[in-house]
Amino acid sequence: MKTLLSIILAISLSGCATTFDKIDRYINPPKFDSAEYATLVDIRQLAEKKEMCVDPQNMISLSLALQNKIDWAAKYTEYIPRNEEAAKMFVLMKDEADRFVEHANKKANPTYCKLKLENILEQAVVIQKAVGDK
Repeated sequence: MKTLLSIILAISLSGCATTFDKIDRYINPPKFDSAEYATLVDIRQLAEKKEMCVDPQNMISLSLALQNKIDWAAKYTEYIPRNEEAAKMFVLMKDEADRFVEHANKKANPTYCKLKLENILEQAVVIQKAVGDK
């Protein structure tokens, strides 16, 4: 009987925690973060440099610059309260950047480079809109 009561109590309390978290997000929405927003502008500027896809050395430099900037953003947003959605999106963008660096170092393909930059640019715009709406 005590075990059953303990299980019911644990389930009830975990449900309350979820409810309180949702209420907290409503009462205290995430705040606009100018550093996060500025980093997204930097990422967009880098991702728009498709002309660098022609030269293999420039492509590698661009991929590393993007990877570094996106890695910084992912780490920066990781522990910002009530910012889990943006943090998850940065992790996805980081995966794209990591694949871009890996591919650029193995075989520099201008078409792949341009497509990867378009993907990263689209992700940056989506995140920037979400961050800007805070």
